[in-house]
Amino acid sequence: MSFHRSKVDMLWAESGDYSLDSVRGDLADTTSLPYRAFIQQVTTRIQSSKKDWKLQGVPAADLTRFIGKPNTLALGESIRQAVVNSLVQGSFIRSNELQVEVFPIAKNEIAILALIQPSGDRAQIRLAFTYNSQDNKIIPRNL
Repeated sequence: MSFHRSKVDMLWAESGDYSLDSVRGDLADTTSLPYRAFIQQVTTRIQSSKKDWKLQGVPAADLTRFIGKPNTLALGESIRQAVVNSLVQGSFIRSNELQVEVFPIAKNEIAILALIQPSGDRAQIRLAFTYNSQDNKIIPRNL
């Protein structure tokens, strides 16, 4: 796989904590893990609010603006569009490489599925998240 759009980032554990490099004894990064760097960048854009990255200018889905809204088709479409916009902004992912689907899974929860097919790559990346509009939590899920 070629993730030419990836940049180096601190390596997070699945729990969201930073990882340590056992060889250097320092914080680990994604220098040798371009696939992981790409996944972390997608996750950051989906989980972040605009205020989180003011200085860095990271495009955020800003799902916090939907807190307390009723789980309707209109809300689902608004969330879908917010995720798409955050991922295609700055040509991070081309719109023809991305498909985002949302569907209700509980009274206050919406599942978000991002399917990414990078040009020139055979493998499709599938990421899933749940958004709880009552608790305002965006949680990555394993597929």
